Amino acid sequence: MKKGKKEQTVNNPHDAVFRSSFRDLEVAENFFRYCLPEKLRKHIDFKTLEITDGTYVDEKLKDRHSDIVYKTKIQGFPAFLYFLFEHQSKPDPMMLFRLVCYAVNLLKEYVDQHPKTRILPIVMPLVLYHGKEKWTCPMHFREMFVDKKDKDALWYKEFSVFIPDFTYKLYDLSKYEDDMLVIGSSMALSAVLYMFKHIFDEDFDQHASRAFEMLAQSEDRQNMLKFLEILLRYIYHARNDDREAVKNYIDQGMKHFDDERMMEVAMTVADQIKQEGRQEGVEEATMKTSGILVKQINKRFGSVSLLLKQKLMNSDLDTLDKFGESIFDFKDLKDAERWWASHGQAQL
Repeated sequence: MKKGKKEQTVNNPHDAVFRSSFRDLEVAENFFRYCLPEKLRKHIDFKTLEITDGTYVDEKLKDRHSDIVYKTKIQGFPAFLYFLFEHQSKPDPMMLFRLVCYAVNLLKEYVDQHPKTRILPIVMPLVLYHGKEKWTCPMHFREMFVDKKDKDALWYKEFSVFIPDFTYKLYDLSKYEDDMLVIGSSMALSAVLYMFKHIFDEDFDQHASRAFEMLAQSEDRQNMLKFLEILLRYIYHARNDDREAVKNYIDQGMKHFDDERMMEVAMTVADQIKQEGRQEGVEEATMKTSGILVKQINKRFGSVSLLLKQKLMNSDLDTLDKFGESIFDFKDLKDAERWWASHGQAQL
């Protein structure tokens, strides 16, 4: 990914595409059927799989983690598949502890809703990671209570009975060969996982084209349209590339489609990218102009009142230009403040 360019405006594009993709029940089920080992998969009743509205990620960590909770049954008993997406480029060393907290909160909520229950549902955590740094986080909760050098010490073995064991299934996309990400006939899921894996790559252009090639093989045209827009927006908001590079990604990707509706979706997204670019340009110019005017007022009169500064920082570009033309007509700060009153602009 290129460095030094302005961050895109979406707060968390990884979260957005994760939720858009894996809240599609068919996509989620295909993932679980493909990725879970047979010894676990065979006991899950996928006919009962449903998505809940719950989220248990700490508010302060939403820029690092996203979660979706699926309710199902295992051998007839209620169970939850807790799916956590680690969407930073390096793993969180305390992630397992957070998983324990999330699982406990989920169980607590279940007990509150079923006060007469005496059997707790199984909560199976699954972690999807697409960072470039090696996954070095503990895989078992007990590992977090002792240094590696002491794990075989007698004192630790004696006290280990007081430490709950807890683990999770990890899906580190860097460990999967690209061909392994082609999951049966679920080309939408394959394209999303492939895009997740390569979104940080320097040679992203060829990977973007490959992801769109996967999506073009989908037999479900409506689903293809949905995921085409998801992936196009993901590229724009998750990469730090300029808009010309994004346009090239779109142009290359669209070579794999021959459907007019697909082209229409791509062009709509491309137009929106251009519009967002123009809006960002106006916002940047407005911020720069207001900053210059604040400095000019301060230099001319020795200070800037809080009220005047707020009006300058909250105004539109056209009004700022008019104010700038009048700035040397002001004798003092009161004149500047009266200008705003008479023009009725930038109300607080």
